Amino acid sequence: EALDVGQESVRVVLGTFNLGGKQPPSRQELEHWMPVSSNCDVYVVGVQECNYKPQVRQQQEGPAASKAVAGHGKGDSCDQDWLCTLQEHFRPGGHVLLGSHSIQHTAAIKLTVFVHQRYAFKVKNVCWDAYACGVGGVYGNKGAVGCRLYLNETPLVFVNVHLAAHEGAAHDRNVNTANILQKLSLGGNQSLDVLPQTSYLFYLGDLNYRVNIEYQEAVRLVKEKNQRELVLKDELQGERQKNRTLSEMKECPIEFPPTYRYNVPREKCELSFSNKKNQTPSYTDRILYHACEDAEILPLEYCSCAEVTTSDHIPVRATFDLFTNLPFSMNPGSYLGQNKRRIKFKFISARNIRLASPLLKGGNPNASGSQGKGSVG
Repeated sequence: EALDVGQESVRVVLGTFNLGGKQPPSRQELEHWMPVSSNCDVYVVGVQECNYKPQVRQQQEGPAASKAVAGHGKGDSCDQDWLCTLQEHFRPGGHVLLGSHSIQHTAAIKLTVFVHQRYAFKVKNVCWDAYACGVGGVYGNKGAVGCRLYLNETPLVFVNVHLAAHEGAAHDRNVNTANILQKLSLGGNQSLDVLPQTSYLFYLGDLNYRVNIEYQEAVRLVKEKNQRELVLKDELQGERQKNRTLSEMKECPIEFPPTYRYNVPREKCELSFSNKKNQTPSYTDRILYHACEDAEILPLEYCSCAEVTTSDHIPVRATFDLFTNLPFSMNPGSYLGQNKRRIKFKFISARNIRLASPLLKGGNPNASGSQGKGSVG
């Protein structure tokens, strides 16, 4: 069957940064963290603890900023300022705002998506949601913001998270993730979690997993640029290997220093760690990904950006090429010389169907199959 399914390659750049309640990065720092290129088609920016008090600035022209973010009370001015900062950064590259969303209560966890203008008309079915799992299991200091969209005919999901803090709380972080993926309402089947309902899933943010080494030993390994030993003691790696969380997802090799906890202020690219509460330098800020079986993805980059010095965290960036399915074409000229067509149906459901074999029910495999009438819905 010689049906050539059309695909289009798309370059996606994702960034995560815990601002620590501080002012946003400068224009130069933003360019280091999220360099703008017309060759990049989608930019996804996830931030945590983004609840700073904005400095006085010129009002953003046009209605785009005011319409893009729903009001969240106390955090409104910060939402607007952060959104304007990103728009000013991405606009020169021809990228337009697809949307932005913040978690309730604190508005400190934000997810923003930009697409190049050549792709704006190819995006549809955009859905946003937030899930809080902070104080009392309901407050928005911890939780997630998610976005699901279709680019061409392919679903993509982006989830920006801030998980439970503190050393020794790996179980709490695992539970956070399980609840987030189950309870985010992104337009799919609510009885299933997000993972099996999308072609591509990106899970980014301050996951808060720690490195299980004493503080002084970790600092020594950082100075020796011995990332390998640090990663071997990384808590998230261990939890994934034990199938306790995110075991179906992948992460590019970590070849950069820990992203937390640094002194503020510090010099550019200075790896000076804070010894407050003796917290070991750790890879708290991560970007993981998953592609379904018939989806192709090519990781291109996974790095941190020590040029940004405004927070006790260092931002992280990842770049991927992935492939989206083009809409089905009825152009007869594209099928010349083909004798067969293959049509792929999605979202098929059935009702009143009786199982044909007891084997499927756990019965005797030698028993004869039962006949039954069914109706397709």
